[in-house]
Amino acid sequence: MKRIIPILTTLLALLICSACTNADEPDTQKADTETKDNYYVRYEISNGSAFSVRGNVATEKGNLDFSGKFNETFGPVPKGFRAYAYARFYHEGRGGSTNYNIRIYVSKNTEPFVLKSQKSGTFPDGGSDEASYTIDF
Repeated sequence: MKRIIPILTTLLALLICSACTNADEPDTQKADTETKDNYYVRYEISNGSAFSVRGNVATEKGNLDFSGKFNETFGPVPKGFRAYAYARFYHEGRGGSTNYNIRIYVSKNTEPFVLKSQKSGTFPDGGSDEASYTIDF
């Protein structure tokens, strides 16, 4: 009986200490995952066939020039990133007008892409336009 009391006391002390240790540790892994959202930007730039298009878009690595219809996704980018697309539409020896669309979509983590900015219209003899959106959600 004299041996059982010290053993039980030691086991009880260890059990109490282990419960206190787990409660005092902050859950830093959970806090890190809550603050690090990944955003992705998709640009769609299109126009009628009578015109050519050149322009540039903002990416996570800087600006990217393009020529022709454009449909690309970039990221991850941080919250506060300014998605920007510029396009110039011009004739290639043919007359006529062209319809154009500049669209910027944004996705957060694994959520679906949502249209955040759009410019569209008709140019009778060519022209340029731009669209932008700053990620704030």
